[in-house]
Amino acid sequence: MLLHFSQLSFQLLTETICEFNLNLWQDGSQNWWCEMYPKNLTNSGVRTVKNAVELSEVGLRLYHRLLTAPNFRIALIGFDVGGMWSLSELRLYRDHHEDGSKWLNFRGLVLRKDIWVELDKPNSFWSRFKEGYIWQGYYGESYNPVGAADGFGEELYLLKKEITGK
Repeated sequence: MLLHFSQLSFQLLTETICEFNLNLWQDGSQNWWCEMYPKNLTNSGVRTVKNAVELSEVGLRLYHRLLTAPNFRIALIGFDVGGMWSLSELRLYRDHHEDGSKWLNFRGLVLRKDIWVELDKPNSFWSRFKEGYIWQGYYGESYNPVGAADGFGEELYLLKKEITGK
């Protein structure tokens, strides 16, 4: 997997060249993890409209690259997602509904079909990602202007604080 994503770079719509740092490690259960993050984009979340655009494009391009990746079990693109998605942990995040259905809501989570079956086929997975894989689609990153680093974020935050006291 590391080779599949190594030396990867994109020229984004904003003209920014995006390159990545990669880490590969093995956990105590003998699972291998591949983590990558952009070298020259925000590492503190979506704080501006430009962050949202760039991070959404990077997410979409990484999912596109994942379509041709060698076999894997679980994939998720986003902030702070590395190393926390063992099968037992995913079971903990399932929601059980009154009708007996199970849901697992992580936009963009890709599972190999046998993993999805082991999780009792949560209803939130509704589309094929590629042969042998299923996912809940990725729709990009969200921008919230209240408290944002651009525009009137601080002023909007203070107005919200006047209303809520928080």
